[in-house]
Amino acid sequence: MGVRYSPSLQSVSYPIDSMKRNLDWAHVVAYDYHMPSRENFTGNHAALYNPSSNISIDFGIREWLSGGYPASKLVLGMPYHGYAWKLVNPTDNSIGAPASARSVYNSTYVVNYFVAGSTWINFDDVETVRAKISYAKEKGLLGYNVYQVSNDDNWALSLAVLITNSHNMFMSSAGGVNLKRPKSRILIIILTTIAAVIILLGLAFYFTRIRILKSKSKGTKLKVNNAAAAGDFDNNNPDMIVYSLADIEKATDQFISENKLREGGFGPVYKGVLPGGQEIAVKKLSKSSTQGCDEFKNEVMLTAKLQHLNLVKVLGFCIDREEKMLIYEYMPNKSLDYYLFGQHSASFYAWISINKKRFECDLVLYCITIS
Repeated sequence: MGVRYSPSLQSVSYPIDSMKRNLDWAHVVAYDYHMPSRENFTGNHAALYNPSSNISIDFGIREWLSGGYPASKLVLGMPYHGYAWKLVNPTDNSIGAPASARSVYNSTYVVNYFVAGSTWINFDDVETVRAKISYAKEKGLLGYNVYQVSNDDNWALSLAVLITNSHNMFMSSAGGVNLKRPKSRILIIILTTIAAVIILLGLAFYFTRIRILKSKSKGTKLKVNNAAAAGDFDNNNPDMIVYSLADIEKATDQFISENKLREGGFGPVYKGVLPGGQEIAVKKLSKSSTQGCDEFKNEVMLTAKLQHLNLVKVLGFCIDREEKMLIYEYMPNKSLDYYLFGQHSASFYAWISINKKRFECDLVLYCITIS
């Protein structure tokens, strides 16, 4: 909240008790005391001290403090602008002796003014800004702000603020606020922030490390299990070939749909060609299957033992990278169900229909004979 430089002006007073309860800070507009637009005499529009009147920053701040408003909630406003008056008599330029065109610093009022002919200009220069920063620190005020920073063309005033109190946090803009905190409080904030960042980085590194270790452990365990399973298969079935996933993917051209022969309860079956030119049928266990490694192992061993002239030969298996596949010798003449229910099914059922009565008669004669 912006307030006048003094809590009581022209029979109007600020409600200090209410302000203490409801405001975080009060921005003291400590400038524009005198302006050429409303006064026909020269004046210091932002004097820090004024021995001849009560119109000054020091008087106003002391009034706020004596009225009970805490210094820790007061923010001192400083102007980055000035005002110019045209003197009626160039030889009479109060506050200082008559002078040519040069800038003058008045340490009594803590102001700067500039006289050039009949023009009298009052403003805050580097010396004034430094003095006001020191004053705010001495009084224990919350901080200070400036209006407005765009007037500081060469950053001379802002640099003066930083040099005067390098530990203060300086935020300047139109209506902006700079909060000045004790060194211990700033140190606590800095150390807490650094500690929080270190903890977050440590947690991120920890969880990333755990994920990597779990992934490696899972891969190692899978390799060990697969190696053990393959060893068991080899011991029980020395004629079985253990294929790698890379070999099968190359043989089936990455399991493209054109090589898919059919799909059953076990999973899809793909046609493939090994590097030597041998055609194979790859029976791939479906991902949705509930069959585990032990069940798959038993099936492989049982299938390997059931070798017969009229059965398709099992060449080997693949248990690489959690895949479970049986590798068969490819038979191009289709399966039995094709001939039972495929293109020959019509003639097969027609033959049964034609000979149905003959079968029935033969059955009757057979029954009479045995009776």
